[in-house]
This record gives sequence, C-alpha cells and structure tokens, in this order.
Amino acid sequence: MKKNLFIYCCIAVAILSSCGKKETVIVEWKSEKIILDSSIDQYADSSYLNHLQPFRDKMDHVMKQKIGYAPNPIQSYPPESPLSNLLADLCLATANIYSQPVVDLAILNFGGIRADLPAGDITIESIFRMLPFENELVMITLLGQHLQNLIEAFAKIGGQVVAGVHIEIKNQKPINITINQKPLDPNYIYTIATTDYLAEGNDGMEFLAKHESLEKTGIKIRDIFIHYIQQQSSMGKEIQAKTDGRITIRN
Repeated sequence: MKKNLFIYCCIAVAILSSCGKKETVIVEWKSEKIILDSSIDQYADSSYLNHLQPFRDKMDHVMKQKIGYAPNPIQSYPPESPLSNLLADLCLATANIYSQPVVDLAILNFGGIRADLPAGDITIESIFRMLPFENELVMITLLGQHLQNLIEAFAKIGGQVVAGVHIEIKNQKPINITINQKPLDPNYIYTIATTDYLAEGNDGMEFLAKHESLEKTGIKIRDIFIHYIQQQSSMGKEIQAKTDGRITIRN
C-alpha cells in the first residue's frame, strides 16, 4: 500500500477578554489535511527546482548505489527479528574491535529501525530509510542491577533489540536472563554496546543513563551496516539474517 506524506494546517480564531487580565482564548479551530504528493507539483517554483537539480543528481548518484543483494525481505519486529538481530550482532562485533575489555552485550531499540530491508538489490538509500538517524556507537559500563531493571522494562513491552543476551519472558516478566551463557549478576559491571542516544536514557532506557563510564567510537550505526553489506558483497555473499531464540515469550 502506497503511503502519502501529509501535513495538517490548523487555523485558530482567538479573542482577548476585556475583563481583568487580558488572556488569549481560542474560540474556534479547524484543520485541513494536505497530502504531499505529485498533485502539488504544479505549485513548485521551476527556477528553484532548476537550481536544486545538480545537487539532486549528485545525491541520487550516491543514494542509488547498489551495494548488496538480499534474496528475501529482512524484517524488524518484536520480540526479536532477523533484521534487529543482525544489527545488534554487528554492533556488538564492531564494539569488540574498538573496546577493551571485551564488550558483553549490545542493546539497541526497535524505534531506531524505521523500515524493513526489502528483497532484491540493496542501495544506500534503502539503508538510510531503514536507519535514518545519526546515532553513533558507544560503549558504556553498567552495574548488573541496573541492567536487570532495564531488562525487566523490556519484558513489559515484549522485547527489545539485543545481542549477547538471552531472555525468557513470562507474564511480562523476565524469568531467565543469561549473558554469554552465564546468569546475570546484579553486582557485576557489564560493558554494553549501544547508541549515544540510548546512553542518555532516551526511549524508555533511563537505566542506561546510570552508566559508570562511556567510550565513544564516532562510528554511525548506519555506517556499520553499510560496511557489512559491502564486505559481504565483495565476497560474493548475499545478505541474509534469522532469529535464534535470544528472546523467548513463554505462555
């Protein structure tokens, strides 16, 4: 199904009360939905479009580059999915190249993945659609008790993007958590690969903001994914991913 982008134009009528303090009071409002598609092309400024065309051509040359091939769609959905697993695994592997000591696990978020990877040719544009944000890879150290609390929050929403950890969930509660095949230790300091955005406690991950240290890499999550696809393509490999039971919902 084709999705149209649109904006709402709202008009409000306000009056000033003459009694006591002057206050603005909205007495009437209405809105109109304006679809942003080819129907509004007639209003475009042709001289401005001509000015932008060289920049658009350069952008298209970059964004339309084919960097790999996926024989099947690679999708993202909770509690775990082929796409989210692949992305988390790549971030964990990359973090272990840049960080000492060894990084124990990776934590990302489904909200950061904005589109599935469709079957067929993979372009730079398709990766930007999938990962549109400028999030960067960081490594933090976090007390196990805070990690336990965070995973309990994951269980309430039905899972999250992780690598290096296995979680069993029942009745929206984690009943078994292992990290590198060992039970989570609330007193241990874990090293976690995540994004700069999540390390600030955003998207419901307040416990990540309780980290004891933070190490930056300057590497965008999107670039990690692009590099992986290019590397696999150079070896003649197609891009595939799968689920592995790292997050299991028990009845």
